[in-house]
Amino acid sequence: MNAVQPGQATGDKSQGTAGRPTWPVFSRLSSVPCLLLLLVGCTTHPVAPGLPPDATPATVPAAVAPGEAAIEITSEPAMAFILVNDQLSGRTPLRLTVKVSSQGFCADYLTIKARFVAPDASQVTQTQEVQLTPREKAPVALVFTPLGVQRRLR
Repeated sequence: MNAVQPGQATGDKSQGTAGRPTWPVFSRLSSVPCLLLLLVGCTTHPVAPGLPPDATPATVPAAVAPGEAAIEITSEPAMAFILVNDQLSGRTPLRLTVKVSSQGFCADYLTIKARFVAPDASQVTQTQEVQLTPREKAPVALVFTPLGVQRRLR
């Protein structure tokens, strides 16, 4: 490489091999592993305390595979028990992944229940449920309250 002449900027082109112009900056970058450049944008999402390591809190965006859809399940008040086809899935807020057709319709019949457990004997434990069928599109979100269920569609 040529020495820098007075008045010549260090970023100026110089003649490289075969008469092609090269920039000194690029020749220095070639020694930096490309892997480091690819990893600059990678991040991880910590799991919220109290959740099993494989659980995903509803606030963390998660990619779903083709043929699946994510349903964000929340409740007011929070921490309602969620049962899917009478199997405990967790507590709200919760992200539920379901199988869907290519058009976004539910692939199976699903019953999703939210159970609000009474904190003391003066109140009543309540359960609200929603049924999803292959005739309807999977909702983006379900919001359960002791008075009912609200669906948000895609």
